Amino acid sequence: MKRGTYYLFDSSGRNVAEMRSATLFAPDGTEIGMYLNAFGVIVGFDGRYLGEVVQDDRLYCRTNRIGEVLSRDLQRRPRPVGHRPGTLHRTAYPRPLPPGYSDIPAEHFRTLGGKRAA
Repeated sequence: MKRGTYYLFDSSGRNVAEMRSATLFAPDGTEIGMYLNAFGVIVGFDGRYLGEVVQDDRLYCRTNRIGEVLSRDLQRRPRPVGHRPGTLHRTAYPRPLPPGYSDIPAEHFRTLGGKRAA
């Protein structure tokens, strides 16, 4: 994945996250995960699989990978220059989910801050 800013949406076209410099932010500006280039996936700061960027701008999770631990001891990076939390107000057209994928539960973006429930 190229560096830059990516606005990511769920299957209904709702903006669920923004990715900058390999760091994933919730719509309220909370850091919730990181992109692991070696695996091509996004993980929470607890190292658990969170999801993947599919169809260029969709953030989905593979249903068979939920809860998988891919990395340990991820450190939060400094907030990218120019990032203003809570400024995500974009929408996109709805798209059907690809087979084997689901939308990421909304609570991962609102309240867990990248830490998945046990």
